[in-house]
Amino acid sequence: MTPQPSEEQLALLKPMERSAWRLADFVHRRLRPLTELWNSSVMMFVTWLTVIRRIRVSGLEHVTDLDPDRGLCLMANHRSFWDFFIIGCSMVKWAGFSPSRLMFPVRGAFFYDRPGGVLLNALFSGMAMFPPILRERGRKSWNAYAIERCAHELRENRVQVGIHPEGQRSMSEDPFEIQKGKVGAAAIALQAPQAQIVPVFVTGVGNDLLEELRRNWMEPENYPVYVAFGAHLQLAELGAPDSPLAMRKATNRCMAAITELAEDCRRHAARDRVPAHT
Repeated sequence: MTPQPSEEQLALLKPMERSAWRLADFVHRRLRPLTELWNSSVMMFVTWLTVIRRIRVSGLEHVTDLDPDRGLCLMANHRSFWDFFIIGCSMVKWAGFSPSRLMFPVRGAFFYDRPGGVLLNALFSGMAMFPPILRERGRKSWNAYAIERCAHELRENRVQVGIHPEGQRSMSEDPFEIQKGKVGAAAIALQAPQAQIVPVFVTGVGNDLLEELRRNWMEPENYPVYVAFGAHLQLAELGAPDSPLAMRKATNRCMAAITELAEDCRRHAARDRVPAHT
């Protein structure tokens, strides 16, 4: 049975957040075929239009050996709104891997507490940006439910959960710089030990859709998008799911893998002799 938040956890949500969460929860439990169709057709086409001529992908051997009948947890750095769309497009285009269900935990601010954010979530992901993560002190006990929900979904077959262990988007001028990781992402992975965990690094795209479209069709050679997949991570061996030490070790292992991929992409960019943007 899909876990639901307690009354105390629900009380932490503001009225708008609570309504948005209930909508997203309903979509994930009752309207899965529609969201799967939307993301695999419309959003895949939008992403294709935006980046397909610019992508330089590496590490595809770590995608082609994935088991499509097991949950998949992608641990990726965070540079733009489009990160996981680009990662997914790369997996479908060059590795033929397409999970039937998608989930991307997202900050509650904007995407759950404003009508415009809820609308964007619905239009651009079919409410796949779920569940919301709260950052404010005093409301973080909600995140225990978010972690439990993500881990439960990962234990279901053919579910892809995309996580940014950095916790927030990097604003660094260096497109290959990685921020310090947060333990929440590792907590999800440790609670779903049978899931496949793959580190990913992506850079080269900003949040301006029209500008990215222009770059894709007018100057693809000047605005490369680098996507690198790493070897599967083994985290269950690090300790019990509720162990703070195990969570910190797992976080460090994830961030080290992503950092290594970032440095590989930095070398590729230097070899291409084209400055990487964003």
